[in-house]
Amino acid sequence: MQSKALCSQGRTCRLHTKHASRKAAHLAAPVAHTLPRSGVSMATAAPEKTAVSSNGKVPQVEKLELSELTAVSPLDGRYGRSTHPLRHIFSEYGLIKARVAVEARWLQQLAEIPEVTEVPAFSADANAVLDDLAAGFSVEDAQKVKDIEKTTNHDVKAVEYVLKQKFAGHPELAAVLEFTHFACTSEDINNLSHGLMLTEALQKHVLPAMDQVISEISRLASEYADIPMLCRTHGQTATPSTMGKEMAVFAYRLQRQRQQVCGAGGRLDGFQHHKL
Repeated sequence: MQSKALCSQGRTCRLHTKHASRKAAHLAAPVAHTLPRSGVSMATAAPEKTAVSSNGKVPQVEKLELSELTAVSPLDGRYGRSTHPLRHIFSEYGLIKARVAVEARWLQQLAEIPEVTEVPAFSADANAVLDDLAAGFSVEDAQKVKDIEKTTNHDVKAVEYVLKQKFAGHPELAAVLEFTHFACTSEDINNLSHGLMLTEALQKHVLPAMDQVISEISRLASEYADIPMLCRTHGQTATPSTMGKEMAVFAYRLQRQRQQVCGAGGRLDGFQHHKL
């Protein structure tokens, strides 16, 4: 028996009746097919696809060489031709190199504190070794860190071990070997390393690129200063402008963004957690 519905005038409405009938049928429909039978778990009733095969082993996946087609991120993929200089800074190698620089500078700082008598002041030769290590840490050196990390399962600790290996060949540094990473946590090293990476990227790549774009837009603003341009608002013609004036607006906006970028990451203030 179909249920009937009354419209706002109190009369039976075919549209409302049809809608009510469908709603009643939906509510009365059995739901047994959506629920597991007694004694059967949801996992059994509706198995999900996983990466594990039926024999319990993870299937082998072909290892793909890095290219524009296989890169996980577009930064190393389709935009790799433009962003490749940043690989020296923001890659795993870049992070390890920054960590090495922080560890080396921290050891030098300890040697400059008279109260830390266990680490006497370094000679010019010892400081030169640390400076060269911080500036010239190579991809091959970073690979040694990754090899040790397979055992330590700790990235910063692996950096410490590689540094101790290098210090062992220098008598002055070997005498204070155990003060490598002294009083530091991993985060003390990491946050400073990230600050160094960000500062280097800004100073060497990001800000120069922004300056180049600002300069070119400013040039166009001057070149097209007298070229009239019809403006629009809400799809209608509005007060006329010039092409140069509109270019100048974008140059100003980008310059303002540049200043904000410098304020956000152009300094290391706020990254320093150590103070003795």
